[in-house]
Amino acid sequence: SGRRVMTDVRVVVPYRAVDQHRADSWAWVCRWWKSHFPEWPITIADSGAEPFNRGASRNQAMRLSNESVLIIADADTIPDYAAVARGVHMVDTGQAPWVIPYDGNGRTREGRYYNLSETATKARLRFPPDPLVQIVEPWDTDDYEHKLCSWAGCLIVRRVDAFAAGGYPEFPEWGYEDDCFRTALDMVAGQHQRVPGFCLHLWHPSTEAQRFGNPAIEANRAIFMEYKRARTQQQMAAVVAVHGGLAHPGR
Repeated sequence: SGRRVMTDVRVVVPYRAVDQHRADSWAWVCRWWKSHFPEWPITIADSGAEPFNRGASRNQAMRLSNESVLIIADADTIPDYAAVARGVHMVDTGQAPWVIPYDGNGRTREGRYYNLSETATKARLRFPPDPLVQIVEPWDTDDYEHKLCSWAGCLIVRRVDAFAAGGYPEFPEWGYEDDCFRTALDMVAGQHQRVPGFCLHLWHPSTEAQRFGNPAIEANRAIFMEYKRARTQQQMAAVVAVHGGLAHPGR
């Protein structure tokens, strides 16, 4: 295609094989990355915390990386190849401070981030990812549970900015860590841009916290509100110093 693909990029993924389905999903997603972008190394990390800590695992993966551009991706998410390539180019050339490689309508909260159903997920995992066979966006005929205007799943950022934003808060249970990091990045790096594209989130069995609610979710939300209230670089730096996992090396 004649496009220049950067080599100074790393894909970082928080991951733990808690069940066979997640192991199979990650094997598939990992093959997708390797077949489409073979020149980019992949780091998976697990902080070892119980229960699995996404924020701490992402921070660990970022600490293990030296590349100037990082793609922070989830183990159960398949982004759009063209959107990732374009987003990396934009971040690399300074056209965008950081990029979310799928778009959506923030007003209606409807985006092109599809939560696939169990049936649709298993159908996709049956065929090996092949760069010649495009992963296509599911239309209304496909089997997805809902689509939402998300900012998780996959983002493209300069490593220096991810560290300046403090990385992710290391909440003991999931919820709001993506929102905190996004808010800090928008302040310290500059407002994110979206590029046209879609993202597929593979179905997996729910954790107990997802099924019954995370008892700590309100505490996480209160910390997110601290991020939201920061109006200056100085205020954000103070919030990040307390809550950002990468603001505490080796913690």
